[in-house]
Amino acid sequence: MFVLLTLLAGCEAGTVRVCTWNLTSLGAAWGKNKDLDLVARVLDESCDVAGVQEVYGKSAFAQLQGKLRARDGNWDGTLTGQTIRSEYYGVLFRKNLAIQTEPSWRCAPPSSSTPQRPPCAVLMASNGGSFWLANVHVFWGGSTKSEQQRRKDDVAAAAPQLEALLGKLPVKERLLLGDFNVEPRRCAGSVGRPG
Repeated sequence: MFVLLTLLAGCEAGTVRVCTWNLTSLGAAWGKNKDLDLVARVLDESCDVAGVQEVYGKSAFAQLQGKLRARDGNWDGTLTGQTIRSEYYGVLFRKNLAIQTEPSWRCAPPSSSTPQRPPCAVLMASNGGSFWLANVHVFWGGSTKSEQQRRKDDVAAAAPQLEALLGKLPVKERLLLGDFNVEPRRCAGSVGRPG
């Protein structure tokens, strides 16, 4: 799934196009046939900042960064520490439009009451100011009622987890990206509004 959002970065600065994309097993042994040239083209033509999920290998992420830099030398990016099942979250960004202003990601600790992969956030800045870009990858499963409820519960848990992670920090603007593995109409009202 690929989603594009537009973040208003201030009247004078214009906009920064923010997207989220589950890269589906990037770098995993079972995901080796990924067309990185195509992925880079879509990102380069559609996004200025991209939150990505399902990155399973640092070298595959570095290859994708190289493909992006070949298209536009302004691209940069970072990965989180490993999350559950060896998955990383990542952010890719055009340095001339947005930058990562804190050297490392902050991640909620995993526990039995948190989503399968806990949310992580990184501090970004654009000409319009600073914001936390948070990434989450919610439980994936079948279509039974219990699996649907687990996904809905994971989505609902993301907001309080991020509030606990980021709530006392001075920058209050947050953008939650990710793969929620649920249709928006099925989780309406379940994501809280921190602060």
